[in-house]
Amino acid sequence: MQWKSSYVLLEKPIPKKTPTLNTVIRNLATLGGFLGRKVDGDLCAKSIWIGFQRIQDCVFGIQMAHKLEGLD
Repeated sequence: MQWKSSYVLLEKPIPKKTPTLNTVIRNLATLGGFLGRKVDGDLCAKSIWIGFQRIQDCVFGIQMAHKLEGLD
C-alpha cells in the first residue's frame, strides 16, 4: 500500500507492475523535498525520511478513516 500511496501523493498513475526499488526511493525523496535537478546532487537520507513520514501519515489516515466508517 505504501508505494502506491507515493504515486497518489505525487499525482502519478499507479503502475500495473511493482516499481523498482530505485523508483520507490526516488518517489520518497521527491515527497521529502528532493527536486532531482542536476545541481542538487544525489538523494539524501533526510529527504527520503521526510517522504517516508508523509507516506506513513497518509496510510495511517486511511486506516483511521476505515475505522471511523464503522462507528456511524
